[in-house]
Amino acid sequence: MNTDRVACLNTGKLGIQGVFRNNRGDGVLGFMRGLPNTDSVRAELQALWLGLKIAIDQGLSPIVIDTNSETVLEMLKNGNLTHNPIISGCRYMIEQLGNPAIGHSYREQNQVADLLAKEGARKEAFDKTQILAVPPVFANKVV
Repeated sequence: MNTDRVACLNTGKLGIQGVFRNNRGDGVLGFMRGLPNTDSVRAELQALWLGLKIAIDQGLSPIVIDTNSETVLEMLKNGNLTHNPIISGCRYMIEQLGNPAIGHSYREQNQVADLLAKEGARKEAFDKTQILAVPPVFANKVV
């Protein structure tokens, strides 16, 4: 599972997304969502939280988790007073998923996730998660 967030500079909106791949690297499931009024760290945490919830709800286990946010990795390890409620929720779901490996991936390795997050930031209907069974047409060039 790869998660990401992106800020749309011309609108000030944020988008979050996640991509689930099988062991061959094929896209299995994706999601995207637009977020109003939040900061980038909270958006990264919300992307992780939502991806973990979807993994549990869809029975996508075992998984490996990748994020391009070193800040999120640090917070999962050490906590953060401002974001502890969502961090605790993420830790709980990670435990439910059998404590999968969590690692850092660079944005260049996560191009589909980045495109989905940008699309999520463009959406007018915020706080509505779109689940994608196949990569959307705009993401096919990097799949």
